[in-house]
Amino acid sequence: RDGDAGPGTPCPSTTTSDTTAAQQGWTPMQWHDRLEEIRDTTGDPDDSLDEVPYTLVRAVKIIHENLEHIRTVADVCVRVPCSESLLRQMFDEHHDVSPGVYIQMLRVQRACDTLRCVPGATLEGTARAVGYRHKETMIRAFKRILGVTPGRYVRECRVRGGVMLVG
Repeated sequence: RDGDAGPGTPCPSTTTSDTTAAQQGWTPMQWHDRLEEIRDTTGDPDDSLDEVPYTLVRAVKIIHENLEHIRTVADVCVRVPCSESLLRQMFDEHHDVSPGVYIQMLRVQRACDTLRCVPGATLEGTARAVGYRHKETMIRAFKRILGVTPGRYVRECRVRGGVMLVG
């Protein structure tokens, strides 16, 4: 997974499951591509995928469909059902990220989409819509994952015509 940082380039593999994309030096385009890669490789739980465990496929689907209601990895495990250690092991083995980091990255991605595409979207409303209880938590996640605040992200998007590629 090594390569240049250009769009469409797969993200570098992680060395530890608990690091965020920003800590790994990923650009937002890379982590966006990584989320899509995970979603694509896990597919639909109704399909037969020999190389990806059904439990993992189901977990990713549950995360995507219930993101605003999921607070912890344990919430996912209750719905799958499986143990947290098994889910962490499967995410690490098949996707090189922990389920917690995946959830964080997906929340920020959805927040980016909302702030960029929904006229009049507020930080408070966006935070709640993607599963944060408080806008401050979302702001911290933006800074940690993207290296910018949501406000700066929106301003940069306007300047760049709706697309922001930082990093």
